[in-house]
Amino acid sequence: MEPKKLLIMQMLTEHLSAEIGVPGCMFDMRPQPRKDDPSVDERRVYRGRTIFGEDDPVPAISILEAPVDPRASTEVASTGTNREQVISEWTLFVQGWVPDDEENPTDPAYRLAAAIEHRLGLLFAKSRFGNPLDPKTYLLGGRVAEIKIGASTVRPVDDLSVHAYCYLPVVLTLAGDVSQPFEAAE
Repeated sequence: MEPKKLLIMQMLTEHLSAEIGVPGCMFDMRPQPRKDDPSVDERRVYRGRTIFGEDDPVPAISILEAPVDPRASTEVASTGTNREQVISEWTLFVQGWVPDDEENPTDPAYRLAAAIEHRLGLLFAKSRFGNPLDPKTYLLGGRVAEIKIGASTVRPVDDLSVHAYCYLPVVLTLAGDVSQPFEAAE
């Protein structure tokens, strides 16, 4: 058994650990062999990591829970069965770091932000007939009721990072029984 939120984070990590983007603007976010030891794969997508230094391979992505916003929507409704149903918005930041471009430092970050947005969009993509394109990953396997992707922000190298970076807010609408925060891992 795992916390439902952790399962969602794990699914997002797995979903982004792929070749993302479109032809001509692709990023390989699958684990890559380490330079110092090719027998060991090094991840490119992380959960909860906030800093990537000069020696860390880029591109890299990290998924972080946003600081709690006291204005966030949380509705609690009684079901009449002594179980409380909660509907809440959970905001995550998907951050990406990219290799440097000396002439136009943020261009690679704009490309990575677009590739991340494109890949996340597949989580709620439907065919022209209204069927999920990928039922397994659609709405994170049905674990969320809605996914909203906010506008990306791109920053050059600064006091916070030795690499240009981007971040996108992703808002997941969660609905469920507050007495059941765990779920069996698949």
